[in-house]
Amino acid sequence: MKSVRVLTFVTAALFTSVSVCFGQGGSISGVVVKSSSGEPVAGAVVKLTDEAPSIAPPGFQLRTATTAADGSFRFDQIDAGEYYVVANAAGFLPTEYGQRGPTSAGIAFEVRNGQRVNVRLTMWPTSSISGRVTDADGDPVGRVQVLALRLVYTDGKPSMTIAQTVMTNDRGEYRMFWLTPGTYRVAAREWDPNTSAPAVNIGPPRRFGTSEQATAPVVRRRTTPDSAVVEESSVPIYAPSTRDLSLASPIVLTPGDSATNVDIQLVDNYVPAHHIRGSVVRAVADGPAMVLLVVPRTPAPFATIGTGVARSDGAFDIGGVPAGSYILYRQDGLAAQPIEVGDSDVEVVVAEAALVKLTGHITFDRGLSADVVTPKASDLQIQMTREPDLLGAPAGGPRFNAPTADNGTINLSTVAQGDYRLGIWPLSNRDGNGPGGRRPPESFNNAYVKSMRLGDADVLADALHLWSPTQPSLEIVVGLNGAQVDGTVGDNARAPAANVTVVAIPDGANKGRRDLYRQTTTDRRGHFAFEGLVPADYSFYAWDDVERGAWQSPEFMRAFEGRGRFVRLREGKNESLDLSIVSGR
Repeated sequence: MKSVRVLTFVTAALFTSVSVCFGQGGSISGVVVKSSSGEPVAGAVVKLTDEAPSIAPPGFQLRTATTAADGSFRFDQIDAGEYYVVANAAGFLPTEYGQRGPTSAGIAFEVRNGQRVNVRLTMWPTSSISGRVTDADGDPVGRVQVLALRLVYTDGKPSMTIAQTVMTNDRGEYRMFWLTPGTYRVAAREWDPNTSAPAVNIGPPRRFGTSEQATAPVVRRRTTPDSAVVEESSVPIYAPSTRDLSLASPIVLTPGDSATNVDIQLVDNYVPAHHIRGSVVRAVADGPAMVLLVVPRTPAPFATIGTGVARSDGAFDIGGVPAGSYILYRQDGLAAQPIEVGDSDVEVVVAEAALVKLTGHITFDRGLSADVVTPKASDLQIQMTREPDLLGAPAGGPRFNAPTADNGTINLSTVAQGDYRLGIWPLSNRDGNGPGGRRPPESFNNAYVKSMRLGDADVLADALHLWSPTQPSLEIVVGLNGAQVDGTVGDNARAPAANVTVVAIPDGANKGRRDLYRQTTTDRRGHFAFEGLVPADYSFYAWDDVERGAWQSPEFMRAFEGRGRFVRLREGKNESLDLSIVSGR
């Protein structure tokens, strides 16, 4: 895998100037320029908002303006407060004031009564990939779906996400545009000509985001020379011509790059397909028909999901399944059976499972601080996600179930059997990056999950394994006096560095604890602060631009070993830290 670099970008976007004129509302004026040349961007749509764009509702804005020929814009009569400014223009990535790189987020700035604030926004151009898809003879293949897969980090592992999907024309040509800078692979796959056109996903330019796609298998029947009829299923082919993602050609795009002649030859894209047959043993005889799903066990941004229907007697037949590892699910999650498909059809018997009843308690630990106010347990929700969270698998557990009772009682009775990752929401959204962006109530400002146990099992160290209808009590302890630490980040000249990513990385025996990784950004004075950290050993790092989540990858962090600031955090307030920006190699 090509290593990811941490780059230092020119920080002209952080330029502001302020003048004061008392007795009137504030004003914001500025200019939008191109990153490459500094030339003005005319016709850019500039939005003013008082909420971070990453968590604000779609389309939210307080004011809007369009830049003039010289790239200028202005907002008058602005109430005192903190604001964000975002600019969008055709062919460019959206940009925010204070952004340090093409894929980083911006920062808020303050406007006071009578103040005239001047800002400068830098826009980075999008990139593109184009090429042709041909068959084994070099002839063009039309109506083929082409996917741009971008490298991201998920749970500490490098993975691919779908950035864009297009379709080839009759000449086999394709072009993908408005792409975010980054490292890509390109794949092509055939589409059933008897169905609707392949899914095309060309969204507006965006700095980050993930996308996945699940489709039904494309199956063909072929007669061999000995007159046998065999079934084959289509699989994706990665550029230049391989079924193995690890052998695909990496395409590194910088802002404004155009990668041309990224051609793909569809060769050996049909593999033997098999049937999974059998029966579902029902809890109630002669029940209604049920949908079954064959889900690949290898995480991927796109997956081929075989489907079938179990009749009233429980019998089913699912075709189009290549060799590999799968889980056969009932669509509602009440049946699950791991299956290995080799070079022949598979016969299985699947038992319908009862729902799991999960009960327990949430209790609070004040720690060393006796004056902490005990909050309401009903402000917390149990969040459950399958582990691993496979594309196409039924949810199985409530991601956002009803809150716990005021006295902390947990009572969940609609959980399907399986393995789960468990979180406490909104504590799991401590840094405001989760769904809805809602932060914990004020009474949980310094709270943290101290322990989770299912009987004798440590749920924080391992997944939650629920494979029988009855389970021991789930006991969760929330500490109310977590570790607090703040500090400042300076650049190479020791000047305060605004909008820098600061990450707390668990050290020692806790390195594998995904729930302990925390991130924040410095404010315009270079200051950062964490609350609700688990008292433990950490190393703190500061980057001016870094792929989100990369710090959870041991491979990525190997280049920065020993360059962070090691701290042993205790409950309550800890000593302030002075950090320097870590530059990539």
